[in-house]
Amino acid sequence: LLTSVLLVLSFPSPNLGWLVWLVWLALVPVIIACRSCGPGQFFLLGLLSGTAAAFGIFFWIFEVDGFRCFHFMILGSNLGLYPAIWCTGLSIFKKNEYVSLVTVPALWCSLDYLKNHAGFLAFPWASLAHSQHENLPLIQLSPYTGEYGITFLIVLINYAIAVAVVTRTWMPLILPLCTIAFAHLRGWAELSWASAGGEVQGCNGSTRFRPKPKKTR
Repeated sequence: LLTSVLLVLSFPSPNLGWLVWLVWLALVPVIIACRSCGPGQFFLLGLLSGTAAAFGIFFWIFEVDGFRCFHFMILGSNLGLYPAIWCTGLSIFKKNEYVSLVTVPALWCSLDYLKNHAGFLAFPWASLAHSQHENLPLIQLSPYTGEYGITFLIVLINYAIAVAVVTRTWMPLILPLCTIAFAHLRGWAELSWASAGGEVQGCNGSTRFRPKPKKTR
């Protein structure tokens, strides 16, 4: 439930400024909880956390005419299935901590893709990447990786922090922190280049544009 609260505070709807950075810690509680329970409880913990987060993030949807509580229950249960499957995957991948630094974020991104393309059940809102809408250096990565690359980095940091807390060692954090630092530094460099009048990559990954120089008197 702490994960659910942190996720709700991380998204644009509350618009609480620096609290959007909580997403980099939001998954840590549920990961640690899963590591301390039996295999049969992984799915239930993920379902509880995911459903509660969906209820908090999409509570505004009651403003839609004709939307009722039973619709909300169906929506929350559907969205809660994806974190439930992801938490179940934690029980499989936790045996090798360093391999899990890749497989656990990859599983989340795969489930995100499924959620976004699930036919009439597709629901492409509120991916973890959307919480970083004001993190301009990081989202410079999106023309190359899409939102899934940003989501991958967020889950990577969360999982690395959880492993570091459980194992009481900083080793799992070294590579993830270097990766996210590089992504931000590269983004800062690209923004600085753009502000100086240089060419930057367009959002479609192929076109390029040059910002117009500011007029001076």
